[in-house]
Amino acid sequence: MLSAKRVALIGCGDIGGRLAKLLVDQGAEVHGFRRNAEALPDFIHAHSLDVQDVSRLQALTDIAFDYVVITLTPDRFSEGTYQQTYVQGLANILACLNRSRLQRLFWASSTSVYAQNDDS
Repeated sequence: MLSAKRVALIGCGDIGGRLAKLLVDQGAEVHGFRRNAEALPDFIHAHSLDVQDVSRLQALTDIAFDYVVITLTPDRFSEGTYQQTYVQGLANILACLNRSRLQRLFWASSTSVYAQNDDS
């Protein structure tokens, strides 16, 4: 069981929202992080976050999480935004993350991270 475990869902969109429900049902305290935190369901502790802006990552420093799940998505699809989100954004998260009680960090990446837009 996940009772008394604190979980961060960074990039909490469709995947994170579905996962959050399962985690809450198992007793976890779930914190969802996304650019538009108002879109998160009210059973999640909602936080606004832009992984490209280190000044907006303070909650990752202030709160110690047992588990972190990262499911980032760029705000637009271009080579530069993929670099900013997946490489620099992850570096920013790791630099700010309070690891004092961290047991596991999970990364789920998009399947369309390449420039092709013809399903190749």
